[in-house]
Amino acid sequence: MIESIENLEDLKGHSVREWVSMAGPRLEIHHRFKNFLRTHVDSHGHNVFKEPLPQEVLKKYIIYAKEKVHPKLNQMDQDKVAKMYSDLRKESMATGSIPITVRHIESMIRMAEAHARIHLRDYVIEDDVNMAIRVMLESFIDTQKFSVMRGMRKTFARYLSFRRDNNELLLFILKQLVAEQVMYQRNRFGAQQDIIEVPEKDLVDKARQINIYNLSAFYDSELFQMNKFSHDLKRKMILQQF
Repeated sequence: MIESIENLEDLKGHSVREWVSMAGPRLEIHHRFKNFLRTHVDSHGHNVFKEPLPQEVLKKYIIYAKEKVHPKLNQMDQDKVAKMYSDLRKESMATGSIPITVRHIESMIRMAEAHARIHLRDYVIEDDVNMAIRVMLESFIDTQKFSVMRGMRKTFARYLSFRRDNNELLLFILKQLVAEQVMYQRNRFGAQQDIIEVPEKDLVDKARQINIYNLSAFYDSELFQMNKFSHDLKRKMILQQF
């Protein structure tokens, strides 16, 4: 593995060879890769460069993390996972939804360990567990009936919002509102229209519940437009074209 790293090309003016001593011990290599990660990723886990990381660099970084890093889950993290399991079981029983199983929890633990591993951590920290909970919850809730899905998203909103910026949260809420309109049209008319309209006020009210008060940046964002949304300021409506 160390020999394969040697052939990586320079990245942003610094070659991996500068960070990793080919003859150095594993501890030094591990330390230098951590410095590499801190240099290229900000405190929120975002890449500081706009252009993608070269695929060859990414591939070898992942190989190194898989082979050399083996994070451990401590008791505190296990208790948090256990509480989530208990809360989901209660919610499943109360709503008659698809039940959560031990296999879901095993998957969540593996995801937490994988998230820690890709950050070259020796121990699973709270961020790793929170990210795993969010991913598992999103997948689990998406398998439920629409009526159950809405209730679960509200109940577990604090977990689902982990590490999402405001635009992502607003898009998530807006898609829910659109889905409600689609369901209403199908139930009443037997089909949906090509353009779905959502009152601006509905999104504003939902946004206030999560302490977001200014939506102008969201309406102007690339994320908003990429999802085929438009904002009719005069009519105070949000439109999505299908």
